[in-house]
Amino acid sequence: MARILPLLLVASAASATPGPGSVVVVARADDPESVALAERYAAARSVPANRVCALPLPAAEALSQAEYEGALLGPLRACLGPGPPRSRRPCWCEGAAPGAGGGRGGLHGGGARPVGVDAGGRAAAGAGAGGGVPCGGGAECLGPRWENPFRVGPFRAGWTARTGGVRWRPLLVTALDGRDAAEAESLLTSALTAEREGPEPAPFLLMDGADPARGVLDPTLDGVADALEARGIAVERLPFDGELSGRRFGSFVTGSAALGQAIEGNTLAPGAAVDNLTSFGAVPLNFSHEGEAQVSVGRFIAAGAAGCTAPWPSP
Repeated sequence: MARILPLLLVASAASATPGPGSVVVVARADDPESVALAERYAAARSVPANRVCALPLPAAEALSQAEYEGALLGPLRACLGPGPPRSRRPCWCEGAAPGAGGGRGGLHGGGARPVGVDAGGRAAAGAGAGGGVPCGGGAECLGPRWENPFRVGPFRAGWTARTGGVRWRPLLVTALDGRDAAEAESLLTSALTAEREGPEPAPFLLMDGADPARGVLDPTLDGVADALEARGIAVERLPFDGELSGRRFGSFVTGSAALGQAIEGNTLAPGAAVDNLTSFGAVPLNFSHEGEAQVSVGRFIAAGAAGCTAPWPSP
C-alpha cells in the first residue's frame, strides 16, 4: 500500500505563512509506490526536491519515542541538511488506538491530530502520548495526554501560545493515504481536478450528528450554512441519515461512529472536503479493506474526497 507518512507543513524562518519551500514530504524508502506518490505530490505543488525525504522507516503503524527519535527525527534532519531551523520538532502525534500502538506516541496512517512544539517543549519527550479522557456516559476513552493549546482565540498564520512552561506553535501534519495506492493518489487527483476545472455547483452537506456526543457542533451548523450561502455556496442542512443516497455533494460534514450508504451511495465533487466528528476514523485499521474502527476515513477517500478529518476528542 502506498503511503506518504506525514507531509509536514511548517512555517519557514522567513515567513509565518507556509509555502512550497516550507513543506517537508516524508515517504517510506522501501515502498516504491510511496516514493512515486511523494515525487508526484512534490512536482504538483512545487515542493523543492531537497524537501522530499524517503526514509527507511520501521514497518510499524506506531513508533515508540526512541524509534521516533532514531528512525524518523534523526534521519529527517540529516535529509534536510544544515541551514536555518525549519521546524523545532517535526511532529508529535497523539496516542494510537488500542491494538495500534497502545497509546504510545506514534505515526498514524491517516494522521491523528498532531501537536508541534518548539525546542522548549521537550518536556513532552519520553511521556506516553495517550491518556484517559471522559467521552460521555461515564465512559473513558483514549485521548491526548497533553491538553490541546490551540483552542483559544482566532487561529491564523504566526499563532503561538505559551502554557505549562512550553511555547506551542501550530504544525500541520497530514498524510496522503488510502486503502491502496490508487486511493491514496486520488486525494491529490481530486484536489488538482478541482483547481483546474473550478468549483462544481454541488451543495455542501451539513448533517446533524448521530447522537448527542457527536452532535455537539450541531448548534453551530446553521451559522455555518448562513456564511456559506452568503458566499454563493449552496447548502443542504439535514437531520442525520446514515442511509442517505443518490446525491452529489461538494462537502460532507456530520458526526457518527457508523455510516451506511451515506458514503458509497452518494458521490463527491472534485475538491470535496469531509469532516466526520468521531474518534477513530483515521486509525491504522481503517486503511485496509479488512475492517473498520468507527467510520473509516478510507471510505471517504475512496468516494473521491480531496481532504478528510477525523478529530480526536479533547479533554
